[in-house]
Amino acid sequence: MNNRTYLAGTLVAVVTMAGCVTTTEQVIVSFAPLNVAAGHEQIADDFTPLHRAARDGDTETVKRLLRQGEQANAAATANGVTPLILAATAGYEQIVGVLLDAGAVVNAADKAGGTALLYASSKGYAGIVKKLLQGGAAVNVKSPKDQLDSTALTLAAGSGHDAVLELLLEAGAEIDWRTERDGLSALLLAAELGHGDSVRRLLSAGANPNLRDRNGNTACALAAANGHGAVTRLLDEFYLSHGQGKRCRSDAKKADGVSAP
Repeated sequence: MNNRTYLAGTLVAVVTMAGCVTTTEQVIVSFAPLNVAAGHEQIADDFTPLHRAARDGDTETVKRLLRQGEQANAAATANGVTPLILAATAGYEQIVGVLLDAGAVVNAADKAGGTALLYASSKGYAGIVKKLLQGGAAVNVKSPKDQLDSTALTLAAGSGHDAVLELLLEAGAEIDWRTERDGLSALLLAAELGHGDSVRRLLSAGANPNLRDRNGNTACALAAANGHGAVTRLLDEFYLSHGQGKRCRSDAKKADGVSAP
């Protein structure tokens, strides 16, 4: 069995044979969108008062601390997290705006290579993603292979956050970039995890449906192996609309006891 890991948790485990997915056995273990908040709680002693206020969603305290001279770009020693990263991860859109107005560096990264845009995209916070992009966030920033191994687009696609996908694509996200470890593009991730609307949006934006992951699997193969029949049909409809024959198995069925993510 080939155990694939992605981000903070095991993405999916499937039986592979000669580099291709088979339907002999498949187990969707879990997909955990990157969530740094819990990890940061463990090192809260390293935070400034501004870190804590941003993490807790205390907008008035954030404003007061900034007026008193607290540094908007203070980075925690242990992991490099900034108040902006904490606010973006926790979904506090107003605080993100306040920090940006106070000069917070929008592309500051923590020691895992994660930026506010990466974390907000992983959680589906479209309003925050829009603010960050308007503030100059680098849409194609890539975290290191030995850390998150992701872009904002792959994170959003892996969680089915379609509103965020739309914003990132409009901002010029590199649509066919693939993770270094597993060779997963945004489309491959969305297909593997059964996010049909994300698959449709990515295809219409020009994503390549013929890309293969490190094991040689296409979006069709990954969707079929994990029982996402609606996605295989969508992919086949795409091929037919482009003058090609069907390429996905028509017998994709959900394994007993396996629920869609």
